[in-house]
Amino acid sequence: MTTTSSGSLVNELLELENLYWRAMQDGDSKTAMRLSADPCIVTGAQGVGQVDRKTMGKLLDGAKWKLDAFTLSEPVARALTDDVAVIAYKVHEELTVDGKAIKFEAADSSTWVRREGEWVCAVHTEALAGDPFGRDRTAGSRVDCAPRAETTRLTPRAAAVGYSTAMDTLTLYVDGFWNSPYVFSVFVALTEKGLPFTAREVNLHERAQAAPSFQALSVTGRVPVLEHGAFQLSESSAIVEYLEETFAPPAYRAVLPTTREARARARQIMAWLRSDLMPIREERPTSSIFYEPARAPLSDAGQAAARKLVAAASAFIPDGRTSLFDELTVADADLAMMLQRLLASGYELPPKLTAFVAAQWQRPSVRAFVERPRPPYIPY
Repeated sequence: MTTTSSGSLVNELLELENLYWRAMQDGDSKTAMRLSADPCIVTGAQGVGQVDRKTMGKLLDGAKWKLDAFTLSEPVARALTDDVAVIAYKVHEELTVDGKAIKFEAADSSTWVRREGEWVCAVHTEALAGDPFGRDRTAGSRVDCAPRAETTRLTPRAAAVGYSTAMDTLTLYVDGFWNSPYVFSVFVALTEKGLPFTAREVNLHERAQAAPSFQALSVTGRVPVLEHGAFQLSESSAIVEYLEETFAPPAYRAVLPTTREARARARQIMAWLRSDLMPIREERPTSSIFYEPARAPLSDAGQAAARKLVAAASAFIPDGRTSLFDELTVADADLAMMLQRLLASGYELPPKLTAFVAAQWQRPSVRAFVERPRPPYIPY
């Protein structure tokens, strides 16, 4: 495919970019929405995501910053097809954020797609100017220099990764050994949705969960706890539901089925795994997956629970499939974790279930949790 670049193309795309920037400067959400694909892929200092038009408009209408001035310079553009073109440029931004005047330089790029004769921005990226290896940013710079690119330009146009009321800081409180199946469930949901978050470890073996500060945060005194801005929520299934509703598809990847019946089934499986099969949880703790396998044979109660798990999982998973539903969900990850308790200690599962666990265990979000560095285990 031949790509082309011309002065007329540069001028046309630069005019679109200036129109978008002026819309942000004027708080013109209708123009910003009209110029955006639905959804638009965005990348910035806080990660990667997608944002739909409705959310973008809402964020621009409720922006807690003001774009005072901007200058675009050194544009470069190229047409990839008759209806797809890319432009990159430097931008100087002057803003007011939390009452403070901010100035900085960045490099931006946008991919524009022509649909029904109108150009819309399908992808937008922004990178702060500076050392290419990040050596000019100290460990504390993200806090000390909070009003950066992601707190400004990215608030409306890249809302999925920006600093906004919809993307307040996400903090996940986890167990210090990273082997809680409930932390795992929420971790997978956050990772699948591409949501940047900070993890804070709670050392359960030191009874850190009993500290008044954590009790006030969690109410239940258990991990995980999700902190989203000023809101805190405990209990993993409730957190997964909250994430699915707050960062809903299509702007973000779904982690629960989209149809009513399938979602009800996923909730059934997740609730059952959290309320039954106690002998497996006691005799095959998740520490036997991430640390030393369990050596003692299952008790009679453990054997009965294992047979119950195998029978139910075999019924839930469709024949010839390695997932519960048409799309991958947190329920798949939860069920795979429960089955892995048996596999890790040598229990022989039917081929159908072994294939299911193997497929789920290769998901990038699952691998990210499984392959985390862990400290030496201390039983508690």
